[in-house]
Amino acid sequence: MVIKGDRLLINDTIDNLFAAYDITEIEASLERSEAIQPVSLTSTVTMLAADNKDFLTVKDNTAHISKSVSYTQNYIAFEDTYLSTKADNNGNKFTGLIDSEINNSKIYNLKNDSIIIDTIGSVTGIIETNTSVKDNPPIKLDALPTENISKQLQDGTSWEDLTNPDKFNFKLDQLINIKFDKQHNIIVTSYAAQETKNIDINIKMKGSDTWFKAFNIDKLPAYGHVVIPNDQIQLEQLNSTEGSKVLDLSSFINDERYDLNVLLDNEYQSTTDPLVQKLKKIKVKWTLNFGKYSPADGEWFKITPLYAREWVIMATNFAYLLSSPEFEYTWFNFKDIFGKDFYGNDGPQESVNGFFTPEEYKKYYDEMMNRNWIRIGLTNKGGGLGGYDIWGVDTWIFYSHYYARIPGASLGAVGHEFGHHWGSHDSAWAQEWFGLQQISHYLNQYFLRNAEFPYTDDNINGFYKASDEERYGKGVEPSYRVPSTTLNPLEIYLQNHFDKPTR
Repeated sequence: MVIKGDRLLINDTIDNLFAAYDITEIEASLERSEAIQPVSLTSTVTMLAADNKDFLTVKDNTAHISKSVSYTQNYIAFEDTYLSTKADNNGNKFTGLIDSEINNSKIYNLKNDSIIIDTIGSVTGIIETNTSVKDNPPIKLDALPTENISKQLQDGTSWEDLTNPDKFNFKLDQLINIKFDKQHNIIVTSYAAQETKNIDINIKMKGSDTWFKAFNIDKLPAYGHVVIPNDQIQLEQLNSTEGSKVLDLSSFINDERYDLNVLLDNEYQSTTDPLVQKLKKIKVKWTLNFGKYSPADGEWFKITPLYAREWVIMATNFAYLLSSPEFEYTWFNFKDIFGKDFYGNDGPQESVNGFFTPEEYKKYYDEMMNRNWIRIGLTNKGGGLGGYDIWGVDTWIFYSHYYARIPGASLGAVGHEFGHHWGSHDSAWAQEWFGLQQISHYLNQYFLRNAEFPYTDDNINGFYKASDEERYGKGVEPSYRVPSTTLNPLEIYLQNHFDKPTR
């Protein structure tokens, strides 16, 4: 038995029961059937232990150490697993075990004739003061093996692969990201739509606030996927980005039993690349993948690489818009700017789901910043579709957002469908001339006029130059590629009331 937090976990090999109980509700006469959920031992674990930091489970003769556990109606899931191994440091296999315990980074295994102790080492990383550690030399992309460099979302990518979230998903606040494979090679992925240069990659221990310099790479291709062999970068000791601290990872960095993706966070930056600097201003916490939508689901087309690349551009610009100080200022001064408060599904009236209170402005702003997973796609509806985790727009939005002359042919339409996550057409979340669509449209024009979006050139992807066949028979409406020439009311208001930050 193991107690962690408010749960009692029971791993009973006699009755084939693996279950979790709420310890606040346990009574002396509690029946086993009242467990939160039992799961067959044959499909879960044969050994279970925990200390104040970690869980140890053994399944199929493999030991796993995990940082957390989650409970659902029919399943107990051990998560953030950072070590998996079939043998300890001395080669002793995790077979024939009678019992196991974990304490202070040591595993104690009981067998018929012995107790085996395995010191797994600290995974917290040691931070010390040291001025003698040298930074890694810059990685030159052109010096890497050509087979290590590829581009994602390219023409010819199958729909099945494109819509597989395990193969393609991207975080708007981490458009350049690294992962470690099992051999601790470094995989750098870029969802920047243009080549980026002079990129610094920093890492830190999860739960820490101190960043350390991992490496610099001279350039990354648009939508790049680059594998850097583990012998090209030394990660045992790293200098901090500020000050003279050193992170010592030598206890586990070269041990392939450890999943470094669970232990380390990463970030990117550049002191010279203006695109990278704009991407770094995005603060929304959304993860996007391409939805498996098709005509069989209604008013949808199957997404193609051409549309996928443009969706990345649109989503990036829209995320930049919502992350901006201008949007935040507009949102929290909505009534002063537009004459009445934002409102929910009850419409413009004083009611629970009517006009927003100050608390609701804060609540929904935070929700917009932290929407999490969204499935994006291509609609054939005459506008778009949204709600829940759905986010789709029609073909003309994919080229008109560079010009934004009218609300239905700009990021205003993108904002409208985004807003359906919270409200219907009766709300300010999804009306054409008021609310989120109006703000998104006005700020689309504002950032285009000031050339501040990450992407303002419609030749980057050249969507408008594709054949009608590549656009499912949809042509390009010339009037949607004409820019607005007059300031909109929000731009005028911001000119008079908003202290524009230096960018």
